[in-house]
Amino acid sequence: MSTPYERGGAGELYCSAACYEQGGNAIFAVSMGGQQGRPGRCVTCGAQAMTGEAMALPSRGRIALYCRSCIDSRRAQAQIATIKECAWCGKPVEDGSRKPASSLSQVVVQFRSTDGDLRLWLCEHSGQAGAQGLLPTIQLYGDWCGACRKLRNSFEHPVMKDALVGTYIMQVELDSNKTQLAGLGFRTQVIPVFFLLDETGRPSGPKIDGGAWGDNIPEMMGPPLKAFFGQFRASCGGVRQSDGAVAYII
Repeated sequence: MSTPYERGGAGELYCSAACYEQGGNAIFAVSMGGQQGRPGRCVTCGAQAMTGEAMALPSRGRIALYCRSCIDSRRAQAQIATIKECAWCGKPVEDGSRKPASSLSQVVVQFRSTDGDLRLWLCEHSGQAGAQGLLPTIQLYGDWCGACRKLRNSFEHPVMKDALVGTYIMQVELDSNKTQLAGLGFRTQVIPVFFLLDETGRPSGPKIDGGAWGDNIPEMMGPPLKAFFGQFRASCGGVRQSDGAVAYII
């Protein structure tokens, strides 16, 4: 058996850094590289699926598709978890092994119109959050919202880094994505707002918005955010140091 190098965002395994990179490049080529809309069959149920709409994963040098129904019902994830071979080259890997948790203390990603389907984007990043031991959450904001701008500009403040440590924040602009967000169950009258997500990128219930603090300054925003995220952080890898690296992918 080969030694597993990494577990991808959907739980797939890779045997080496090279396979992990090639698999990621293949997924990127399908989702962002002009190959959307090609027909295929869902690996789990056999139903017709389209690239750009279904979840695409490497499979022995090719791309395997999983339809939305199987993703939402978690049948796809359950099947992927049973595959004990490298997603790219097919070599066997050790059962249940994975690369050690990321040293990142926080990740911030921002959804763009070029990122395609919001539901698949949230599913992908929620999986990456879980693989890195970080708490997946979506932050809804408005480009016109002064409170949202103050929150975003405060992320590097020590109080806020301490409050948000261990989180994987997916930032989505509310107005330009309102229809998709409502269809996924994200409804709010107040921004900024954070919703916790499950591993498929759906709201898991708990949320916190700007009504939980007063002035939009770190000293006021930090304590309620720290208390909120602290309730759930232990289930995603425990306590991390707030002086760790923060990755911004925007």
